[in-house]
Amino acid sequence: MPSALRSGGLPAHRLSSSLELKQKKSATGTNLPSSPEMLILRQNLEETRKKNESLQEQLTQLRWLMEEKLREQREDAQRREEEARRREEAAKADNEKLRVEQQETHTTLIAISAQLRDLQQKNQMKRQQQHQPPQQPGPSTSAVSLRNVEVQAQPEEDIDHSSFVEVVRRKPRGINSGKSSSQQREQQQRSLQQQQQQQQQQQQQQQEQQQQQQQQRKIRRPKADLIEVVPQEGLTWDSVYRKVRDTVRDDPAHKNLEEHIGMGKRTRADLLRIELSRSADSTLVLQEVQEIIGGSGVARVVTEMTELLVTHIDPLAEEQELKAALKEELQVNAGVTAVSMWQLFDGMKRARLCLPTKAAKQLAGRKLRLCGCISSIMEAMPVSVDRQRCYRCLERGHLARDCQSPVDRQQACIRCGADGHYAKSCTSEIKCAACNGPHRIGHISCARPAARCLH
Repeated sequence: MPSALRSGGLPAHRLSSSLELKQKKSATGTNLPSSPEMLILRQNLEETRKKNESLQEQLTQLRWLMEEKLREQREDAQRREEEARRREEAAKADNEKLRVEQQETHTTLIAISAQLRDLQQKNQMKRQQQHQPPQQPGPSTSAVSLRNVEVQAQPEEDIDHSSFVEVVRRKPRGINSGKSSSQQREQQQRSLQQQQQQQQQQQQQQQEQQQQQQQQRKIRRPKADLIEVVPQEGLTWDSVYRKVRDTVRDDPAHKNLEEHIGMGKRTRADLLRIELSRSADSTLVLQEVQEIIGGSGVARVVTEMTELLVTHIDPLAEEQELKAALKEELQVNAGVTAVSMWQLFDGMKRARLCLPTKAAKQLAGRKLRLCGCISSIMEAMPVSVDRQRCYRCLERGHLARDCQSPVDRQQACIRCGADGHYAKSCTSEIKCAACNGPHRIGHISCARPAARCLH
């Protein structure tokens, strides 16, 4: 038998190569456990497997938690829907109940008003019947016809007159002679309507009178002027006040001030304020008070101010021309302390003026001729506190009496924030003194709100 068949059908060279391969495999197989790299690899694989198992457990737990959360959210949503449905049903029931109650109330009011109308009509009819004397009732036409029948039947001899009885129907005539009941009702209704109209007119007149009285009460009288005195350094307000009082009492030259000056009071800044009577000429009183105190202080007039709005101003008009026109209108100096003029889209101008209340009352509602055109003067709407400016810190949103800001900017320029000059003569770039932005202090775009000055 050939050697190839004895070895299982393989050639001799292939059989030797397969034996060598088996020997190599067996050699490598016996050397695997002793290799440190393989041990490290197996350890890493084992650790990776454990990590995968722990991650799978964590994923399972997270999946379970998410399912639990979803279930709770579904339950919460169902509860909220149920509560919303119950609230909606309760609201519908309440609305229906209110509607029924309103309908019942409306029906009751209609019935009561109908009863009142009936009572008024009955009372009116009774009064008319009392004022007009009753008339004697006359025979009806049925009696006349019966008499005619009786007269015509007298010639007949075969009629038994004892079997007939004369029936006379009598009924009272209307209140007005010969008028039917329908005409009487119409006349009564007309008289009732006239009375109701008269009552309504009287009620309207009374309401108008009450409204006029209320408006007259609402008109507030302007406050009286004050004299404010700033004492000189080293003097107090009460010492200056005592000097004024003693001079008015003892000096005959200033005796006329006694009936025009009132009580003196101290302000928060330790200044003296003296009240004046409404009939006093504040300019003359100021001159005399300044003459009395001399170098002990500086006096000035404090008067109530009002703002006016001037509309339809010519585009070429200026502030000085507006002041001159106001002076010409009043024939005296109007005492305008501030003018704010701006231009509208169509070129026309408007101006907001601040002047004493006495002069403002005379100018409000008038027409003003300015640059050959007619302008209108009206009382300006009051500015809200949010837009009013504090003259201590120069920010908006509060007044100086409520200001708690640590910064005093009374001597600063509103335009650039620097000291030593005012906005009227400022030529510097516009700069906010609060946030250093490219705008005036108190502008709406300022990054720092003015409310902080109240805390």
